[in-house]
Amino acid sequence: MNIIDNEKWRVCVNALTDKWLQRLAGWRGYTPEFCRWLREMELIGVYQNHIAFPVKDAAEAVVGIHYETDDGWAYSKGTKPMPLVIGDLTQAKSIYVTAIPQKNRKKCWLDHLNLPHGQA
Repeated sequence: MNIIDNEKWRVCVNALTDKWLQRLAGWRGYTPEFCRWLREMELIGVYQNHIAFPVKDAAEAVVGIHYETDDGWAYSKGTKPMPLVIGDLTQAKSIYVTAIPQKNRKKCWLDHLNLPHGQA
């Protein structure tokens, strides 16, 4: 049984303060607007004092967490890796699929597409 759900993920999102967002923007080269948008969309949070992303099932329910560790990245116990889908694929006019090697993850392609964040 998975111990992560939507309610527990919201705790992670609420832990992502403006100070965390400033740190994230500087560390990863993201714009502050993009970082705020990620938080507003509940696509980023803090788990075990590290940056984290939700893992969602096909029904958009949070079923786990993908989080940074001191040694790299990990998934919460019992979580299977899933792609991070941003937006409604059934309504998409464009779809971007990417796998970013670890050494290049500082750059976020989504932040640099110059799309209004509501279009992602």
